[in-house]
Order: sequence, then C-alpha cells, then structure tokens
Amino acid sequence: LEVLSAASAAQNATPAAIQAMSSAIDRMRECAESSGDATLEAYHRADLDFHSALALASGNRMLALLLDSLGDCLHESFEASAQGHFARGGTMIDVVDAHSLILTAVTAADAKAAARAMTAHLE
Repeated sequence: LEVLSAASAAQNATPAAIQAMSSAIDRMRECAESSGDATLEAYHRADLDFHSALALASGNRMLALLLDSLGDCLHESFEASAQGHFARGGTMIDVVDAHSLILTAVTAADAKAAARAMTAHLE
C-alpha cells in the first residue's frame, strides 16, 4: 500500500500536499537532532504524518482512508521498525533521508522513482 501510495502521489500531489510532506520531514529532522523519549515520540508522530500526507497526496481516497484507519497499527510498526534500525546501528537521520528521497521523487512527478524510494525505505 505504501509503494502504491508513493507512486500515486508522484502523479497527483498538489503543492499543498508536497508542503505537508515537507513539513513532516522538517519535524522529523528537528527531532533527529534532539534527544529524549518525548522527542522520539514526536519523531514517530511526524513520521506517521508524512505517510498520511503521502496517502492523501495519492488522490486515492480509499487508500488514504485505509492507511488512516491503520494509524495506530502503523505507529506501533514504525516504533518497532525504528528499534530494529537503531539496534543495527542506523540513525533517525538515515530514516529522514529515506523520506526525503521519497519526497524528491514525488515532487519530480516520477512515479517509478517514488515507488523505488518507498520500497528501499520499507526494506
């Protein structure tokens, strides 16, 4: 669903949608440059906001509603995924950079690149 969301967003994103995704990435980056449990929670919230904005940008209301309904599950999944990423030596900045690549592809209206960037992010 996330790969479909990214590819569709590249074809349909409005300037407002791109700004919403960019804002979420900015908040993620601010959190990544700070520390603490509250900061990590804010980081995960901004991550979820990015994915929600991406789904809305897809123009597919059913996809956006489906991903929105999975919000709590996605939040838990993002937290668990981050713990594994950090345990392997990854950083929050790595994840922020992965989101930035997705946004770059969406902004360029390159659906294939957006799908590849999302696939790489999920892997």
